[in-house]
Amino acid sequence: LVNENRYPITGKVTVTPATADLTPTEKQTLIADVEAALEAAVEDAGIGERVIYNRVVGSVMAVQGVYDAVVDLIPVGSAATTGKVNLSPSGDTRADLVQTDITLQGALVALDVTVNVEIIDAGLLNPVGALAQARDTITAELTGALANLSAGDPPHLAPGVIESLLDNTATYVVDQASYQADFVDEGLRVQRINAEITLQADQQVWLRNLTVQETTSQQDVDA
Repeated sequence: LVNENRYPITGKVTVTPATADLTPTEKQTLIADVEAALEAAVEDAGIGERVIYNRVVGSVMAVQGVYDAVVDLIPVGSAATTGKVNLSPSGDTRADLVQTDITLQGALVALDVTVNVEIIDAGLLNPVGALAQARDTITAELTGALANLSAGDPPHLAPGVIESLLDNTATYVVDQASYQADFVDEGLRVQRINAEITLQADQQVWLRNLTVQETTSQQDVDA
């Protein structure tokens, strides 16, 4: 039966553990701890009070063993597939976490990326500002695109892949990009620039460092 005084929510969390060599028991413990933190954060909202998304994320991130986490809070019955906003129960209802889905990500592959751009058109009026804006835009593009890189068959990194993930804008054009990979949990650093790498199913690509520099002046903005 549905409790009419409750505002039912589904919570989804994708966790990147702080270490990849967890035993099955440690994985189950981490999942349970994340679930408990999620439930406590939602339960903290009283009757008629909003569930503050950033507070929930902070509670999950505070769990020992969590390196990173993506949290989605979705009202039951909603057509939404993601939920990164505050939730507002109506009237005298109270948020109720009725379903959870906790997923652990695999081993991290850290990328140090350098992108050369050519500042053009309106960007030439303020090259420093245009370069900083380019870095913000490219950071957002790569962060999202690399998270979905595992959709490939097989997922891989190769020369030209980074460039293919970036769009040109009205103030800059992407000239070229290079990367160096670091297999964090295995302790392996691939010294060759733009080495072709086929990723394993449990490996997750992470943008660790990004340098965006102007092709002509080599003026750069570092992470």
